[in-house]
Amino acid sequence: MTPTRGLMREGPGVEPVFHAFVHRVLFVQPIAGSNVTYIVDTGDGTGLVRPMLLADGGIVEGASPTEQHRLTLTARADSSLESSPNSPTAQKFEWRLESLHAAKDAGRPPTARVMYSFIEDEFFDEDPRVELPRARAHRGALLGERHARSVDPSVDPAALTPLTRYLGRLTMAGSTVRRYVGMQTTVLREMKTEEERAEALREFFGISIPQKDLEFIRGRGAELVQS
Repeated sequence: MTPTRGLMREGPGVEPVFHAFVHRVLFVQPIAGSNVTYIVDTGDGTGLVRPMLLADGGIVEGASPTEQHRLTLTARADSSLESSPNSPTAQKFEWRLESLHAAKDAGRPPTARVMYSFIEDEFFDEDPRVELPRARAHRGALLGERHARSVDPSVDPAALTPLTRYLGRLTMAGSTVRRYVGMQTTVLREMKTEEERAEALREFFGISIPQKDLEFIRGRGAELVQS
């Protein structure tokens, strides 16, 4: 099992704009004597929910049959690395994970969004120890401005059993908490103040933020703007 670092996609535009290497992807080679490699996503949003073969064009099901994930091996448009001497084609060394969602109209193609990219270089524990504090502190960065992380140490891996139902997601984006199950989206809570948002974090996500710490959101991109 080998960790690598991924570039998180920062904007919703057509051309992906990537942030720094802050997302962890694991390379797993489960077959003895074979270099067949799978990737496992340790993390967030609409990323992978199951292992995926590291193969160009590979597709796996997401949290429900209406969601898929696709891997493509590509080159950065701004790359100056040539695939061969004097070749006009940039070298393909960057993997991209796309999230595909079925359209509600059966006659329309699925929507595709690049979630993040990663390379096959191996990273070690010292890399995140050095880089992540800087990424969190950087104003404008995803980890420093818009994302929250919480680890539940009470989960016992031995007690986990395979699911026989679809997975869903709870998300908090700005002032809204939503639940996603397949193509169904439900708004669960609208918030107007930081106090209301702290209450929703505690109720829906189990994240407790002391009242005295709410002031630290001021001036950051995730702050609720008062009208």
